[in-house]
Amino acid sequence: MIAWAVLAALLSAACYAFGAAVQQGVAARADEAVAGAGLVWHLTTRPGWIAGMGAMIAGACLHVVALSWGPLPLIQPLGVASLLFALPLGTAFNGRPIHAWHKIGAGLVAAGLIALLAILRAGPGHPTLSTAGTVELVATTSAAVAGCLGIARNAGRYRPVALATAAGICFGATSALVRVVGNQILNSGPGALVSWPTAAIVVFAPLGFVIVQYAYRAGHLSVVLATVTVVDPLAGVVFAALLLGDAVHAGPLGTAAAVLAALAIAAGVVALTRPEVAPAVQHARPSTPPNSSETATFGRPPRRMSQIIDGDPDVRGLMSPGSSRRASRLLTGDRQGDSRAG
Repeated sequence: MIAWAVLAALLSAACYAFGAAVQQGVAARADEAVAGAGLVWHLTTRPGWIAGMGAMIAGACLHVVALSWGPLPLIQPLGVASLLFALPLGTAFNGRPIHAWHKIGAGLVAAGLIALLAILRAGPGHPTLSTAGTVELVATTSAAVAGCLGIARNAGRYRPVALATAAGICFGATSALVRVVGNQILNSGPGALVSWPTAAIVVFAPLGFVIVQYAYRAGHLSVVLATVTVVDPLAGVVFAALLLGDAVHAGPLGTAAAVLAALAIAAGVVALTRPEVAPAVQHARPSTPPNSSETATFGRPPRRMSQIIDGDPDVRGLMSPGSSRRASRLLTGDRQGDSRAG
């Protein structure tokens, strides 16, 4: 069953990456005059964008299946694989080569994931939550999120990190709850959807989605993506180990190796979400003052992609962390660099 859970998780990551690639291609060709809610409506009339959304829905369903079959500490980190799938898909869709730091990041993520799969051994686990356990999870998550939001108010340049951390905690809690509900459905049927864990999912999933939008607006997209990608599985693993008994066993040496593998994955995520701005471009015209359009776009996605990043519905955000947005970041980075260079 664990092998099938891992396969479902990897297929889920591939679906998210493919959906992001298709939707990004359609969004990039959207009319510049279309903005705001009109842009979302415009995209929903395009067959390619709808196909991408279908792939993301399939990815969400596969993620739920994976969490129902396998322990969260093993399954949740596999969502990072969507970044790996996004690299070749981005090359196929936009025809641009993969940058050196993306290759390094992909190697670190791949090596870290392989190491985790080889090291970690899942315990029995009992993914159920009593009413008291659900209250404890909700209270812990709410306190952690409130703390991060309080820090964000006076965090200055670290505000995006604080907001992204809050969103990652919401997504991690959502994944733990999905693990519980999925297991209940397998054992008791669809009637298990009517439960307190389901109600908590309805709260934390949209809350994380909203908070991450504020994080995107507060700072650089790559910082937000890296923070959410690291915090989400970490929070999910903590919740699963403390409240669900979803622990993994590796022994002292194995635990140390797993920590190193996790650090390699985190470093790889940072490299994969690095802005694609060459130093030569940054200093190409030092004596020429930037015009208003250059100032408005420097360090941010192009206007068209900023709208779609902040405005389009994120299916993954309702089930687990916004992997589709992570994949979209890799696919749109080259266009971001072109916008700055221009």
